[in-house]
Amino acid sequence: MEFIIGLIIVVFLGWLWRVRQYDKETTLDFDTWLQMYETTDSPFKRSGMAVAFLNQSIHMAWTMGAINSKQRETITAILKRQRATTNMVMWLGSALPATIRAVGEENLSNTQARVVGVFLLLAWTSPVNMREEVIRSFITHP
Repeated sequence: MEFIIGLIIVVFLGWLWRVRQYDKETTLDFDTWLQMYETTDSPFKRSGMAVAFLNQSIHMAWTMGAINSKQRETITAILKRQRATTNMVMWLGSALPATIRAVGEENLSNTQARVVGVFLLLAWTSPVNMREEVIRSFITHP
C-alpha cells in the first residue's frame, strides 16, 4: 500500500514539474518557443505547450490590463470548448499575421512568447478590420 501511495506521489510530482516547465517555456523569445512548438514530435508535448501558452497569454493579458476579469472568464470558457492545439492553429493562422503587421516580425522574435500571446489574444478577440489598430493602441496606451 505504501508503495502505491509513493508511486502516486511521484507521478503527481512529475506531472506538476512538467506543467511548470511548459509555463516557463513561455518566457522564452517567441521565435524560440514557436520553433520548439512546431518541431516537437510528441503530441503530448505539443498539447502541453499549447495549454501553457494559452493560459499564460490570458493571465498576462489580464495582468497587463488588456482584458478585465469578466473578459478573462469568457475567453477562458470559449477556449476550453476546443482542444488547445486547435486554438493555436486558429491564433497562428488568423491573429499572427495581423500581429506581425502591427508590431513587426523582428520585434516579435525578441519578445517573450506569452507577451506575443497577449497580442494574438487581442487580435483574435477584435474585429478582423481592427486587429492591427487594437494591438497598436494597446502598445502605445500609457
